Amino acid sequence: MFGRKKMKKYFTLLLMLSLALATVGLYAKSQSELNTFDISPNPMTKTTTISLSFITPVDINVYIEDAGGTMIKSLYSGHVRSDISLNWSRETDIGDSAVDGEYTVVVAYQGRYTSTKKTLILK
Repeated sequence: MFGRKKMKKYFTLLLMLSLALATVGLYAKSQSELNTFDISPNPMTKTTTISLSFITPVDINVYIEDAGGTMIKSLYSGHVRSDISLNWSRETDIGDSAVDGEYTVVVAYQGRYTSTKKTLILK
């Protein structure tokens, strides 16, 4: 059979593998809260609609970043039960109209996860 040292080595390896699998399972569950994330139309000219669907109720923050990574518009912050649609009319938080170019829609949830999608503004 196995010696005591080998048995301890196999037990430690089995324990590490179990912990790794549990961690991956928790990560996959947390990441799967966001079911769908759509921006339409994309590219946009005047307005676009951001549609989100979550598997379970969750607290979220949705905002727009410019190409440099600066937040220019906060669209929503709060609790969502399952689905939410948000409209963005190119307006920034200070009331200016966002110029033509590339922007990122950021959805932050559960305090540590983010999902992003690019959108373009055309003339």
